[in-house]
Amino acid sequence: MNLRLSKLRYAVTLQDVDGGPQRNLSKQQLAVLGDVAWIGRGENVLITGATGCGKSHLA
Repeated sequence: MNLRLSKLRYAVTLQDVDGGPQRNLSKQQLAVLGDVAWIGRGENVLITGATGCGKSHLA
């Protein structure tokens, strides 16, 4: 329900994100992002990469 109400451009969950060496993204990094404890600590997340690498998809 929250995903639908957020009106995000892409309906994707963390399980849908393809992590791996070619994307320089591990399952452990995805788990840290999915934990969202970084929000409570007041930390930011910066997503960078080349055009077409999936930044919007991940965001």
